[in-house]
Amino acid sequence: MQSIKNSPTIIFLLNLVLLVSCNKTEQKEQATSQEVQKTPLEIVDKGLKAFPIDHETDFKRLLDLKSVKIGQREYFSFYNYNTHAIYLYDYETAELFKKVKMTKEGPNAVKVFLGLEYFFHTPDSIFINSMNHGIYLINDKGEVLQKRPDEVRPGQRKTANLKFDNTTRYVNGQLECRSSYSLLNIKDGDLHSRVIIDMNSDVIIKVLITERSFINDYDAIRKIEKEKGKGLIRMRQHFAKNDDYVFAATPISDSIYVFQGSKLVNTIYTGLPEHEIADYKTFMGLTGIEYLKNGMQRVSKPVQPAQYTGMYIDPDGRFIYRVLAHGTKPVYNEYLKKDMPKISGASMIVIDLETGEQIAYELPVEEIELELNNMPGSFFVSGAGVHFRVKEQENEDEVLYRVFGINKE
Repeated sequence: MQSIKNSPTIIFLLNLVLLVSCNKTEQKEQATSQEVQKTPLEIVDKGLKAFPIDHETDFKRLLDLKSVKIGQREYFSFYNYNTHAIYLYDYETAELFKKVKMTKEGPNAVKVFLGLEYFFHTPDSIFINSMNHGIYLINDKGEVLQKRPDEVRPGQRKTANLKFDNTTRYVNGQLECRSSYSLLNIKDGDLHSRVIIDMNSDVIIKVLITERSFINDYDAIRKIEKEKGKGLIRMRQHFAKNDDYVFAATPISDSIYVFQGSKLVNTIYTGLPEHEIADYKTFMGLTGIEYLKNGMQRVSKPVQPAQYTGMYIDPDGRFIYRVLAHGTKPVYNEYLKKDMPKISGASMIVIDLETGEQIAYELPVEEIELELNNMPGSFFVSGAGVHFRVKEQENEDEVLYRVFGINKE
């Protein structure tokens, strides 16, 4: 007679019980994992982030703010006109890590008019777009390694028409960046929005994105530009980029256009039904240039409809942030002696590119600096979220930012 503990039938049944038990445990773990992944997006107010500044730095003129990743560490960076220097702060500790001081005269001069744009290719290779004076490549000591002058030559592109933003990249002598036009140098035909240029020859070697590919009513807008001429300000363009895609939009586009290389591969709708975006005819008449005897000035209608002020992406390339101004109200400006538009309300829209989920968060517009033409002088985006400069700061020894970002806890 066979022993029970050695019975093949018993052994088979025990193995079957163990297999079923393991499968149930695995299914439970997978379900738990899926529940964690499906946790809905939540935007939270993360409070204030302060960075100390020295007495030389112009408290009110911190330009081209950005987050820079070097290795595994994240840095807060800006340019200051007074000191003609680029600053790098360790984001976590808020301590000054490096100050790249440039000169305005001599063999290493980096000339500048009112400001500049820059991006870090490597820690000791920094590209500078001084706009009116060409493109420079400098090291972390401020020494000029290469310069492309601001010249116009047949078959080549004037470097002043190139713009640096968070989508700018440099690979093997080729610079991928934005191309912009004013109504003083505009030409016929489809205009370029993103190009690749050869840094050694200034020649555009590839057009990546044209304005027509993502600007709705493009022909009608171009017609208005030609009719109104130099008194008009061109339609602003918003870009973001991660390792796989370039994202493009305009202030009056509820959709984000997704490009892979030069190919439009997707659109992402981000509109809020309760806020109707301005149409192109209305928008084109909201802001312009008034020419005076001794110069010119920007003019804006004080009451404006809803429009997007910008589009940004986190350093890891997963979350896109759009800021939607609900509209403006007139506020009297003592210096200009006239009413100017002030944003009456705004929402930050966040898109998770991995899950497709979206969420909107109403911003405290009375407490943070927020403009319609949200130039990168009052905000930046880090892994923590979007940082808006706090209004009416009095302590000139530090600069304060209010942080709004994804709840990752």
